[in-house]
Amino acid sequence: MTKTLAFGLVIMVCAFGSPASADCTDAATQAIKQRGLTVRSMGRVQELSQPANSNTTSVRAWVRVAGCEKTGYVVVNMRAGCGVRNFWTWGGCDDAPEVLTALGLPLPSEQR
Repeated sequence: MTKTLAFGLVIMVCAFGSPASADCTDAATQAIKQRGLTVRSMGRVQELSQPANSNTTSVRAWVRVAGCEKTGYVVVNMRAGCGVRNFWTWGGCDDAPEVLTALGLPLPSEQR
């Protein structure tokens, strides 16, 4: 039983980076759903040192949502405790007006 539990934890750490970042997948999904977007799948979850080379860790979740092209992501930046800091888009989500509006981001025509 203990070996099975330990093995499961190792699998989670390998899949998500650490137990802390694994917990943040739910926070990222909920934050996106609260904005009225549909989550298609969870991409990678990264732990980052903010600022670089410090002990302050933050988490970044890459999420595929409906309304973006297959190559696009909504990126959720979070504190170590999974509190959402902000959103940004990448790839095929950069030109998705419905997604940008839901996230409160400027449309391409509004950027200078």
